[in-house]
Amino acid sequence: MSMLKHLEILMKYSVRRSEDYDSIRGQNLMVFGRGLDRAWEKEACWECFDETGAVAGFCSAHILNEQGEQTLFLSRAAVLPHARGNQLQRRFINTRCRYGKKVGCDVAITYTSPHNTTSSNNLIREGFEMYVPHYKWAGKDMLYWRKVL
Repeated sequence: MSMLKHLEILMKYSVRRSEDYDSIRGQNLMVFGRGLDRAWEKEACWECFDETGAVAGFCSAHILNEQGEQTLFLSRAAVLPHARGNQLQRRFINTRCRYGKKVGCDVAITYTSPHNTTSSNNLIREGFEMYVPHYKWAGKDMLYWRKVL
């Protein structure tokens, strides 16, 4: 991607912290077909808006303590269909990793389903590597990702 195209995308979309949980719940339902099922999904959330102010997606993260490390769990990310193809998921990954580093996390973790190659490839591009957790908390068939912050 050219630098000009990258700058156009940065200018076209803004990502900012959000506490508009009704908006986030609605986006989650639209993309995943189910509601947010954990209270901690509200811990750290961001929304993305296009230049007209229309919502383009959201992401969330949760801080936990895993094996003595302060860990950032990248819990949800969704880019709405009209905004896909603009590297917004990668911005969401970077936004949450910067947040994790700022609040003292050593590591970021997440998971993807095996068929979600787009998300897996974006995580790889942003420096995540596959790992095998001691306990497969998202299910035995999921792919688990880890990045040192």
